[in-house]
Amino acid sequence: MAGVCLAPNEGYVFATFAYQDENNVLRNNVVRFETVPETFSLSPSSQIEFTEVFAPFRSVVSHQIGPCQVMDGLLYVNVGDGHQPLQSQRVDSLLGKVLRMTFDGTPAPSNPFYTDNDLASAEDYVWALGLRNPFGLKTVKDEVFVADNGPSIDRFVRVTEGSNQLWSGADNLGIGSNADLVCRGQWATLCSYGFSL
Repeated sequence: MAGVCLAPNEGYVFATFAYQDENNVLRNNVVRFETVPETFSLSPSSQIEFTEVFAPFRSVVSHQIGPCQVMDGLLYVNVGDGHQPLQSQRVDSLLGKVLRMTFDGTPAPSNPFYTDNDLASAEDYVWALGLRNPFGLKTVKDEVFVADNGPSIDRFVRVTEGSNQLWSGADNLGIGSNADLVCRGQWATLCSYGFSL
């Protein structure tokens, strides 16, 4: 399991996780548990999995699905690049992205690359792209913040709709770009603000 987030008014609990499919391939997924609105319980009344959305994309340990957040009636989910850096730059891939979807797992029609409501159209889900290993996600008011882990540089980024965070496999030019805060070195001891290449 990578993350848990709540939609209290609807009584939904979302959990993000990676699992091995029948061929021992690691895949990403989200499950939505339903409970009594504004009263959470240990026994959900129902659950649905968003398996069909994520099934076409191979994942790997630590570059897998990340946390989730609920904002303005939509679900935001971070997904790592699956050790496939070029997938981060492809709009037709869910890897290396911030995704935005409805609580039922369908794409949000207001997404920047949305064309139809097809669960198999990755671009319908993409809200922002160009991430490597986004292990942190937080929404504050109407802003989305992501912590993205690089090979030797980590960054903290304010992500906007349709933005490209430029990860394509190069540490300095990819992870160092568009960051509000960049940390480099052993245990990220050296940090600089407003770093941009």
